[in-house]
Amino acid sequence: MRTHTRGAPSVFFIHAVCFAFACGAREDPDTMVPFVNANYDSYPMLYFSKGDVEVLRLQATSTHQHIAARLIEAVQTMLSNPLEYLPPWDPKEFSARWNEIYGNNLGALAMFCVLYPENIEAINMAKDYMERMAAQPSWLVKDAPWDEVPLAHSLVGFATAYDFLYSYLSKTQQERFLEVIANASGYMYETSYRRGWGFQYLHNHQPTNCVALLAGSLVLMNQGYLQEAYLWTKQVLAIMEKSVVLLQEVTDGSLYEGVAYGSYTTRSLFQYMFLVQRHFDINHFSHPWLKQHFAFMYRTVLPGMMQVCALYLLQTTGFLSCIILRTGE
Repeated sequence: MRTHTRGAPSVFFIHAVCFAFACGAREDPDTMVPFVNANYDSYPMLYFSKGDVEVLRLQATSTHQHIAARLIEAVQTMLSNPLEYLPPWDPKEFSARWNEIYGNNLGALAMFCVLYPENIEAINMAKDYMERMAAQPSWLVKDAPWDEVPLAHSLVGFATAYDFLYSYLSKTQQERFLEVIANASGYMYETSYRRGWGFQYLHNHQPTNCVALLAGSLVLMNQGYLQEAYLWTKQVLAIMEKSVVLLQEVTDGSLYEGVAYGSYTTRSLFQYMFLVQRHFDINHFSHPWLKQHFAFMYRTVLPGMMQVCALYLLQTTGFLSCIILRTGE
């Protein structure tokens, strides 16, 4: 991180950028898009605020108990054999294989710590987890340095854990982990100008990498690094809002990569839509493609729908995706 800028200029530019990209997507183009201006009272702030935590904990024991049960099972599995799930300290071992699982597991572990703060063992494991990831010189895979997807999974998981666990971190950890987020986000920003995911719209890598960069931007924004946040947020919006516009032409709610990679794409696409609505008041929830896509997903849980089947044809770019009905069609 090279600069630390607080004040109006960067905020004004981010506000202007958000307004420019949102006008094409909002029903009323004359409506001004308010910018939160990084005025968050504390952590967490990325997906929910500190005041929402008690409600989330209550829901975990009532309306959302079935979701919390899966989270509890996952974390108990990690705690039962931590060395199997903790990232290795050795950079050679960390980068030796496809490693997106580390970012994925860290996000789940951090959410568990939010819901069950009395579980000190889980909190300590999460901090150890972050220390190990912060010790890596790179989150890329050694044999695939041209692919930022593993880095994106690590970044979004690490930024989410930083947001959720901020109050449990020491001052030294807060500063060092923030530097890690800034460095990884800066790398993603620079590569977005030369990698395909920066201009190949609707490809599954695009929302995955952009959401990671946006998460890093928001964490930096909350810490007052508004100049970096402006540049990174501007790039994310420039890429993703074009994809959102293109999706208006897809009237059936589908994605061209099929069911398997389509579900992977939407995981990050929905995160993007949520984050820009929460932090910049850019609302895509009435988007026609989104409505049709949810209608498709709803139909998959209706009686008569048996399963979703997808075959990935190795060494090709083709997919065979199909919905299998009980009628055999």
